[in-house]
Amino acid sequence: MGDARRVPHGLFPGQGGKLRWAGRAWAAGTLHDDGREDELEADARFFGIPVALVRRADDQDGVWPEHLPALERFLAVQTQWCVEVGMRGAFWLGLDYGACESGLRLAGFAPDPEIWAEVRLIEDGAKQELNGR
Repeated sequence: MGDARRVPHGLFPGQGGKLRWAGRAWAAGTLHDDGREDELEADARFFGIPVALVRRADDQDGVWPEHLPALERFLAVQTQWCVEVGMRGAFWLGLDYGACESGLRLAGFAPDPEIWAEVRLIEDGAKQELNGR
């Protein structure tokens, strides 16, 4: 059952770049609003999603509309990080999945394994940026 080439997050190898970009952009705080307003951007503003995550002027970065549900869920649990602090500073381990499940349910999101796999890609991009990789 399933394709042997699938990776643990449910996508095929090479997919998930836009989602990882969203995580890195969130962590780096490098989001820029290009000043344009259209229906997609208005929707992003309504849901509290940074407009720059939806579309950038050069259209090379940004999140595709089909990724917005994952981004919305990531932003709902963006404070649920496990962090290890030591002599060398903080190391971001990842999201606390138990706290995320509770947070998502309280925010009104039903469990969805496919969207959660995309949230994990955003988490991966954020971890890379937060840990300086």
